[in-house]
Amino acid sequence: MKTIVLVVAALALLLTGCTAAVKDRNSESLVFRDDGVNPSARAWLIRNDPFVAALARPVRLYPTVYVEDSRVIVDQEPVHVKMGEGQASLVKIEWTIGDAGYSFPDDNSVVITAVSGPPPINPPECKTKGPRPYQTIVCRYKRPPGSAKYVYTITVTDGTYPYHSDPYIAND
Repeated sequence: MKTIVLVVAALALLLTGCTAAVKDRNSESLVFRDDGVNPSARAWLIRNDPFVAALARPVRLYPTVYVEDSRVIVDQEPVHVKMGEGQASLVKIEWTIGDAGYSFPDDNSVVITAVSGPPPINPPECKTKGPRPYQTIVCRYKRPPGSAKYVYTITVTDGTYPYHSDPYIAND
């Protein structure tokens, strides 16, 4: 009986998740995240635990990148930047690999280009994060006022072959 109660309690905690108040990286306000785990640790869990991967939901501005049938898939399309973000400070978008065996080859793995509306005030700058093979790349740019649509090319590799995709970013 005690074992059943412990299992039910553990499942309830797992399924309800944790709520954490954190400072929004793109503004001065507090926001509530329902995952309670930083995005890099979340991506590691997705790569290494099929149960977590099956239940994970996208976290805005922290897209997870997968490769399926030789195609690059981003877990949120488009990536939405809310009005007001990126004006007082830089917009920060952090892409992380969600599949074991793939990585970002270099700092040019994500290239952002404006297709409609005003271009970013400063050219988007992307940098890989952590040791090789790079599992994370962070891009920053200062957005102009108003709506815009940016296309980005994303490249991942399995160590021998590059895979590309061309999704977009919407500045709402």
